[in-house]
Amino acid sequence: MLLVLRLINRLKSCPTYLPHSVPVNVQRSSFFQSADVMASCLHLHTTTGTTSMNKALVESLGVLLVAQEPSVWSEPATGKMFNLLLQTTADPRPKIRHRAVDTCARILKNPPFPLQTHPSAQDTANVLKTRLLESVTEKDSTTTIHTLSLLVRVISYLPAQSVKSTCEAVLRVLQSGQAQANQLCFQAFQALFAAGTDSTISPELGRQLVLALFEYKPNVNDVELYSSW
Repeated sequence: MLLVLRLINRLKSCPTYLPHSVPVNVQRSSFFQSADVMASCLHLHTTTGTTSMNKALVESLGVLLVAQEPSVWSEPATGKMFNLLLQTTADPRPKIRHRAVDTCARILKNPPFPLQTHPSAQDTANVLKTRLLESVTEKDSTTTIHTLSLLVRVISYLPAQSVKSTCEAVLRVLQSGQAQANQLCFQAFQALFAAGTDSTISPELGRQLVLALFEYKPNVNDVELYSSW
């Protein structure tokens, strides 16, 4: 309870305060209580809180999540906390949305030892695929752009078994022909190839992706898009 009060009081007095200085053992022992309060505050301040307050809440929750051990990630409550951050990556306010994207990427990049892939990576892949396919169907370009912006940051951390279906969703976006979306699609593939290994991208999948990308080769006069391709 002391950690919760400390965090909330510091956030009220200084929205840029983050719990980095709190010992890891304390972050772990007080996680559920602390994270629950932060999540409640984030819900409460979704529309009324200041940008700095919401950014601090997002990052503070992220710091707590990174500190947790594998056993904690098996608890449904922990997944709900992470899903709240995933939801915030679609926030209409740019600074809060960008902070949520940074936070989710940092969490997925740092799976709890000794795991190689984060426990929430598969859920993240599922959310991204659903958002992409629904936004393309509904011609919701804003959601498409926001989702791709997150995907660019996290695609290299997704589990190997979800890579193929995720790439198929990205190719579906390319079919829509939105210039800004296409640029992000190319960036996502670039990030995947840059970080990929045989365990995530099989030679056959790599060949299929390269052939597919040639179908969406932009006009050489579109310098920015052609450069991304």
